[in-house]
Amino acid sequence: MEGDLARLRYAQTRALALPSVGMAVTADLADLRPSTHGTVHPRRKKDVGTRLALSALRVVYKDGRVVPGGPSLVGGNLYPLDGYFEAQLVFQVMQAEDSRFRLKDSVFFRGTADCKGCCATAPFRFVVGHRTVPATQFRTLKDGLTVSVTSAAVAMTPSAIQFMWENVPECALYAHGSADQLPAAPFHYSFGPEGQSYQEAALGGRWARPLDPHVLDRPVGRGP
Repeated sequence: MEGDLARLRYAQTRALALPSVGMAVTADLADLRPSTHGTVHPRRKKDVGTRLALSALRVVYKDGRVVPGGPSLVGGNLYPLDGYFEAQLVFQVMQAEDSRFRLKDSVFFRGTADCKGCCATAPFRFVVGHRTVPATQFRTLKDGLTVSVTSAAVAMTPSAIQFMWENVPECALYAHGSADQLPAAPFHYSFGPEGQSYQEAALGGRWARPLDPHVLDRPVGRGP
């Protein structure tokens, strides 16, 4: 189910439309076990601080040796099958400019912190009409940067696909190599003539399309 935190994260990405703004993705660092000092003191503060520092070094200080984020969605296509649909989503992986040992760019799924089912359930869902339907299968294709996601049986063409769209995501997407500890950001991707995307384009820190905050008030996932 969609949660308030998913909508909050979606709204927060609006700041990325401003110059010299970075983002540290922490949706995979949920702390489900209360600290001995209470819920106001969650653990993994060091992980959050490290990710914020990486973003600042790359975005503000222009340090090309730093990789500030995980895989970034750059586009996708929707294919009709027999009663259901397949989405193929293409990702980019940022590498440090002076990397001596550049690995082949590829992405992989891994359970988030404190996950229970972890990646046993697909972290994707399709927007169909005024409701969402779960994805039934997901896998990485041979090129290493394309993820195939299959919908449940639906009577209408999905308008969008959502990733990690819940309060406490259980499965995240990472990149092999120097950024293997940094996840892809949760996203809402609309299928259309231009394949509108509201996912931050990590390479260059630019947007594929500015986010309209009013889309949060709409029941359907398609953008304006």
